Amino acid sequence: MFKTKEPETFELVNIDPDDITFFIPEIEAYFRIHFYEEELLRVFTFGNLCDLIVNKLEEKETNDCTTQQAFYRIRKAIMEGQLYDQNKLSPNTTLEELFPLKQRYQLIEKFEFHLGFKVQLLEPGKGWPLFIGRFAFLVSVVTMFCSILAGFAGIILSMAIIALAKMPGKKLAIKTVRELAEKIAMENYNQIRRTPSSVDQQAIVIKVKDLFRKHFDLENSALTRDAKF
Repeated sequence: MFKTKEPETFELVNIDPDDITFFIPEIEAYFRIHFYEEELLRVFTFGNLCDLIVNKLEEKETNDCTTQQAFYRIRKAIMEGQLYDQNKLSPNTTLEELFPLKQRYQLIEKFEFHLGFKVQLLEPGKGWPLFIGRFAFLVSVVTMFCSILAGFAGIILSMAIIALAKMPGKKLAIKTVRELAEKIAMENYNQIRRTPSSVDQQAIVIKVKDLFRKHFDLENSALTRDAKF
């Protein structure tokens, strides 16, 4: 009798690379992430792809949570400094409301004290006084060869102009509390981030397997970490 040959198991490596390429946008859409070409060039196995997805989701969650925690930190500083009604405070509250022009320097200083670190909220002063100050400094140095007294006085005056030019103006560099939270989250990450990632790696892998099984009709045994594309 002839023995019936069992059908070969369809493996991940048997799938046309172009089919995988066309399938990638579905993964991006499902997890709401985006792969860059150079990242995909480093993906050789199913495990590599799962790790990349987990890293993307952890990064996305970290950015979202850190901005949220930055907002809570801002609200706490405002409440402690009694700068604004905390019940009215929202991400859309303008900094013009928080820091009125008349007392802007003092209010920002108070806010930064309760926040625990400095934040660049004001735009720098105009550039032309700084240029004039530096030019005057050079002229004063040259003048010292003719008149030490006049040159020395010019240097002192030019340094005073430079110092004043470097002082921030009164115009706010950002408009809303939301923008402030994003700025703080980006520039003061280590002082804001406290909560560890809550991405469930095992659940992500299970879902990726499910997507591949349904799209390519694969068996679970074909989707191991070491399975090659």
